[in-house]
Amino acid sequence: MKKQFLILILFFLNNLYSNDLKPNDEVLVFSKSGLVLREKPDKKSKNLFLIPNETKLKIISKVERSGEVIENLSGFWWKVKFQNLEGFIFSGFTVKLTGNFKGTVKTDFIRKAISVEMNRYEKINYIEAQELLIQDNLAMLRIYHSGEGSDFSYTSRTFLYLVQRDKFQLLREFEEGAFRFYIGNFNNDNKLDILLEESLRVHTQFVLYLQDKNNPNQFQLISDVSDFSLSVSKLGKCNQLILKQLPNSSSQNKLETYYFDCDENKFLKLEDKN
Repeated sequence: MKKQFLILILFFLNNLYSNDLKPNDEVLVFSKSGLVLREKPDKKSKNLFLIPNETKLKIISKVERSGEVIENLSGFWWKVKFQNLEGFIFSGFTVKLTGNFKGTVKTDFIRKAISVEMNRYEKINYIEAQELLIQDNLAMLRIYHSGEGSDFSYTSRTFLYLVQRDKFQLLREFEEGAFRFYIGNFNNDNKLDILLEESLRVHTQFVLYLQDKNNPNQFQLISDVSDFSLSVSKLGKCNQLILKQLPNSSSQNKLETYYFDCDENKFLKLEDKN
């Protein structure tokens, strides 16, 4: 019963993340042997075509039913179009692809990251590569997972990579992972920086890492802010990176707004009256 309850929680959280996918969003296949395009959303359905590894696909729609676990990978069934065929794929062998990278993405590093996470447990219950963001020469990969024989029952982890042509060099891991992440130049040094959005039970925490001016492989923790139900209101350089509390997110009489001040290298709070 305990295990069934855990799986229900995981599928709920998985559905929360998967709802980020919309029609025309792009996913990347990372199955080395290819991914079967099926006639119906069922692993026993007729095989229409074997989609090659590292293929980019656009989502048509999601099948509205509970998730599945196939070969320890969690996912849903998505309707996609490949060449002149329409059919269904299991999302566990794909990752949402965002950013501005236009070339071919070699997916060995995704399978390696999944393997590393699997080895953290005595028994894996659930694992999913949820999003790969590639912006210029930086990439971030988020993996969500659950298992037995570890200090944590389920968590997410975010991997940061330096992209050099089609090579992905691991720079660091963010232990707590992130619900969402952003890559951009948030100060005026023309270096790419990282903003992580983490869900901490009743709080949302934003953590900002600025790329070191002298060593692009290093990122310095500059500032973080934690408050009720914050969201990104605006992305931009100095004073234009704005975090704003969502309406009706708490019983407070006033909502909070924060902006990143480059001169002081920290988030400053503004009062925003109802």
